[in-house]
Amino acid sequence: MQVPEEWPELLELVEQEPDDAIASSLVVNIMEIVPDSRRMQYVAALPPGRDREYAATRARELSILDKLSTESGASNDVEFDAQSWSTWLQLRAADSARNETLLEALRAAGATKRIRAAAERRLRSLR
Repeated sequence: MQVPEEWPELLELVEQEPDDAIASSLVVNIMEIVPDSRRMQYVAALPPGRDREYAATRARELSILDKLSTESGASNDVEFDAQSWSTWLQLRAADSARNETLLEALRAAGATKRIRAAAERRLRSLR
């Protein structure tokens, strides 16, 4: 997965993998590495059903994280509806976001104590 030249072959392997759990696991893991523009190719390689829906959700969440962790993501061009986000996304955002308004919201109303504490630490590191 760490070698971009191998990504097309990995995509073919996902399409051929008879075990849906193995294919889904590979897709969810590689989406953290490949550029946003390639994530949906891997999602589409999964058979229709729960695993594909989960992977599609994770792809959307990773796109949000990509925007939050860039300088431009520090502006208001990202939809900050953190209350509708999964616990996974809230925690990752609390660890990497640059937008203080979002971090304040996560500190105040994150889904878990861990998320609220991570947002607090991130805010302190930005100030």
